[in-house]
Amino acid sequence: MIGKIKTYRDEDPYLTLNIAREIFHKALNELDFKKIAKECGFPETASVLVMLASRISEICESIISIKSYYSSVILYRALGEHAIKHAYISVRSRTNDDVAMKYFSILANEELSKIKGAKWPNSLEINKEFKDSTEKIYRDFSLKVILEYFKNDDESVDFLNLLRGIMVKYSESSSYIHGGPTAVMNPQDKDIKAIRKDAVITVISSYFFTMTRFSLFNPECQQRLEKFNREIKEIMDDIREKWFPCEIENGHGKQSMTDKE
Repeated sequence: MIGKIKTYRDEDPYLTLNIAREIFHKALNELDFKKIAKECGFPETASVLVMLASRISEICESIISIKSYYSSVILYRALGEHAIKHAYISVRSRTNDDVAMKYFSILANEELSKIKGAKWPNSLEINKEFKDSTEKIYRDFSLKVILEYFKNDDESVDFLNLLRGIMVKYSESSSYIHGGPTAVMNPQDKDIKAIRKDAVITVISSYFFTMTRFSLFNPECQQRLEKFNREIKEIMDDIREKWFPCEIENGHGKQSMTDKE
């Protein structure tokens, strides 16, 4: 498997993505993850992590396939937001299913926004208590709250390596996503390959964090996932060394996100 990656990784990030995705789906199918998650009391966490990882992969596939640098930056912004929420739910679900359940409850706030949008410019009367409760939960998953949590959580060191890389690109993409003058007045293409590689490593990281969370559900699950986790770790370490050598030299990512496992 790894030899196949070393053959193709420099030619086409899409092939590396497909290999990692194959490992991830094989692990899910062999483990019957829904049954395990339900038995261990983490059904919502399992569902949301797998769904987010799948959506991150879909966005990455679009980033790889399009030729426009401008469009790829906008898509990377969306990928980054998905990945940040994925990491947050993963690390917050160490002991129970509460955070994932709150995430799903955001649906009420999003449905409310749809109704308000459909009625615009007319006003919409909303029960204040309901409005306050849904907006509070929505704020709990805001970028500001999530980053503050990671900054103050000593056990989130592994996730910080991933988030640093995402946040640099995330901040740079602000002008692109909002149609700002920096992006609009300077539409020249930059290194689109770099964004594609960043997207791929983000997807593979989400696969690994998902399987790591499953490994914590019970000892049996951990043993059965060991082979898949090892394969994903080898992919991450290998492409990080080949695709991002400057970061390694500068001290970023010297410690793999998986060194503590």
